[in-house]
Amino acid sequence: MEEEKFISVIIPTYNQGPSLLNCINALKDQTYTKSSYEIIIINDGSTDETDVLVKSAINKYASYCTIVYLYQQRKGPAAARNLGIKHAQGTIIASIDSDCIAIKTWLEEITKWYSDSRLAGVGGLTKPLITSSIINEYCSHIRLNDEPYINRTGIEYIITGNASFRKEYLILVGLFDERYTFPGGEDPELCYRLKKAGYYFQYNKNAVVFNPHKQTLYPLLKTYYHYGKGGSFLHLSTCSVWSLTTNTHLKFNYYFIKALCRAIIIIFDCMVGSILDIVKFPLKTLLRYGNGLSLRSSLFFSLLDNAIVLSYRIGMLAGYWEGKRKGIEKST
Repeated sequence: MEEEKFISVIIPTYNQGPSLLNCINALKDQTYTKSSYEIIIINDGSTDETDVLVKSAINKYASYCTIVYLYQQRKGPAAARNLGIKHAQGTIIASIDSDCIAIKTWLEEITKWYSDSRLAGVGGLTKPLITSSIINEYCSHIRLNDEPYINRTGIEYIITGNASFRKEYLILVGLFDERYTFPGGEDPELCYRLKKAGYYFQYNKNAVVFNPHKQTLYPLLKTYYHYGKGGSFLHLSTCSVWSLTTNTHLKFNYYFIKALCRAIIIIFDCMVGSILDIVKFPLKTLLRYGNGLSLRSSLFFSLLDNAIVLSYRIGMLAGYWEGKRKGIEKST
């Protein structure tokens, strides 16, 4: 039997006051020994009632578990998580999004297998919290962020909305990259560095949290725009050997033109991809309809497929240009 570890649960939050209370409520009732974990909430510059609600929750739940409350000016979830990790007392960092609801055994399940010293982290299963929104239904249909990304070499990365990490290794690789000022791409980039350092990840389908996903179109498109930006940031940090911040004068002009040409290629690739998406639209619709979806849902979901891909591609272009300006390049 594994020795019980002290766990720090990190929850970055921005304008999610009511949802955050549901998250805290689920975490205070964990089957894990109450004295063996703490909850660290990082308010990332919220403008809603988050501050008042969290302070009220700390007083209300003081007898249940330890809650630490931190505040920072708006910097994004990567910086918020780093702030939480720096204040964490635990040897294991459990990470959950502020709109997620964990099952009672989540802490037990998300922190298994750490007896293996090469294990850097564990990812869990995120199930949809079904609502009446058709956007929510679509997110459930495409299984948005439901489990770690797995390819032929194993688990490529785990998703910070439902994961745990060994704190020692997070510090070793330099924590999250705070140039990711938006939610999207910071977890694959961190996991890339952890794998490069020789560590690996596990997936535990019994570590379940529920997430309501997106309820309206704009947040869904914004999410995929951020994923596109994050994808470009990750590509630059693993493949690019130059940026627009490390060169001046003639060399800067050369690299500026090079970046501009690359951006034009990305735009052309996006245009070609969009044309192909239009061609595939009726085929996707028929396939969904044949698999039992209503004609209305089949049409709408296929339209959403095209919309999120377009949003992702626009994010890729923006991320490429912004990444070059922020100096994101492959480390030697």
